[in-house]
Amino acid sequence: MEEVDRIILHSLRQIGCDVDEEITSLKQFDSEMIVKAAVSCLDVIQPGLGLPKALPYNMAAKYRVGQDIAQACTDVGYPGDIGYQTFLYSGETDLRKVFMFLTEKLPKEQEKFVHEPSGAELFLRKIRLKIKEECQRPWIPSSCCSSLSSSSFLSQTLVTESPSAGWKEFWAYDLPTNSIKSEYLIPTLLTIHSRSVLYEKEPYWFEKKAVAEDGTEESHSPLRLSRESIQGKRKPVIAPKPKLIPQSPKEIDEGEEERRLKEEEEALTAEVEQLIDNIQQLQIKRNQIVQEIQKEEDTLSQKTQKDALHAQILKLLPDGENNILKLQQIVDSSAQRLVSCAAQWEKHRVPLFDKYRKIVQLNSSKKNEAVRKAETIKSLQEKRSELELELKNKDKILIQLKSENEKNGKEVNRSAYTRRIMEIIGNIEKQKTEIEKVLKDTREVQKEINNLTGQLERSFTIADETIFRDAKKNETSRRAYKLLATLHSDCDQLVEMVQETGAIVREIRDLEDQIEKEKSKNIAANLERITADLNQMKAESAQLTAQLKLKQRNS
Repeated sequence: MEEVDRIILHSLRQIGCDVDEEITSLKQFDSEMIVKAAVSCLDVIQPGLGLPKALPYNMAAKYRVGQDIAQACTDVGYPGDIGYQTFLYSGETDLRKVFMFLTEKLPKEQEKFVHEPSGAELFLRKIRLKIKEECQRPWIPSSCCSSLSSSSFLSQTLVTESPSAGWKEFWAYDLPTNSIKSEYLIPTLLTIHSRSVLYEKEPYWFEKKAVAEDGTEESHSPLRLSRESIQGKRKPVIAPKPKLIPQSPKEIDEGEEERRLKEEEEALTAEVEQLIDNIQQLQIKRNQIVQEIQKEEDTLSQKTQKDALHAQILKLLPDGENNILKLQQIVDSSAQRLVSCAAQWEKHRVPLFDKYRKIVQLNSSKKNEAVRKAETIKSLQEKRSELELELKNKDKILIQLKSENEKNGKEVNRSAYTRRIMEIIGNIEKQKTEIEKVLKDTREVQKEINNLTGQLERSFTIADETIFRDAKKNETSRRAYKLLATLHSDCDQLVEMVQETGAIVREIRDLEDQIEKEKSKNIAANLERITADLNQMKAESAQLTAQLKLKQRNS
């Protein structure tokens, strides 16, 4: 058991449990250390339990913590009986069973490495954490946070003003376009579009004449320019003349001319659409006429063939009998030729058909073989990919184990533990061999006992019958028969007493084993601890009762 305790203590130190080097056996563990080690193991086996590693001062809380640890052990699959007393008033044997189970449940290094999240799993985990974080944030209306992402809407007019007539002349005839900064481009285009749409709906707001500084009237506005540029005339847009230049009647009637052209364009568009519809209808009629002509030509060719056949028949009518005989001979010869051709065809068809059947069977077998080979190749490829993936994982595990081995150095003498484990296994094998030998000897002895018992019964039966026959005639035989019966009953009683003695000896051994087990449980020490805890609980109850009475008096 010392080796088992050393392995358990080594496992506890590996998972980060602070176990003193002076401790060499589980017998030296106290309640605080037991709870700390058990919770450390459970945190590694099933993270997130949140069990405390230290016992509280209050006795009720102690019992609650012990019960929670026992329930956690049951949840991870502990098969035996377990409760708070296992951790607070534990025996060495029960404690060793619990820690052996927990150390076996600890994840191996390979399992730790294999279950590390990959890139996709890590990415999904980050998404889940981000969604959880966003769900925990308070909701803010969009109107309250629109100022955070707003930007200024700055538009720039496409018609600028200048006090100089020369500059206006240059802008009207020579300057192609106005340059706009990049941050003003989209707002300016949106403004022009909205004004053009507004002009189409409510034009009277923009048809008012603007009075210039010299008293002349003008009808040009930024909206009109934008409307003309958006409608897309065939001619390029020419910038209007400056506001200070007087307008001619031709420029005043430009809007009417534009409306007239637009109406003419609409009329021409409607006329073109009508002509297109007429052309489509005529095309449909033409196709129908072509189909009818084709049908008539087919009918004419059929009638021409019939007329030619009738003409040949009319030529043969004058010499009808001779022609009938000639036709009959031609038909007979054709029939004979047909029969001979059929025989020849059958003669050639049978071997060809057999050959074709064999080729088809061979082809189907080759196809099946090809499919089977393709499936085999596919399975081999899948197996190869699996083996490559497994090889990569094992290479990674090997690299990790090498790095961990270099980190550990010579702190842990694994070879000594391995050698000791092999020695324990060898001892177990020897004990198993000895036990099997003892069982074999016991079976042989039992077999001999059964044989001797059978022989004894048969001998007694024969002697009983022989002496009983002579006992009717001879007094000596009668006394011998009585002595034989008495000897047989005494021997039976002796055998029963020997069996009862063996059973009592076995019971004594069982009781001695139970006594040793009870002694190993440290009942006296546990009883002392239970008595101390009981006194503490009584003191706490008395203190609480005093506080309650004090409050009642104050109230």
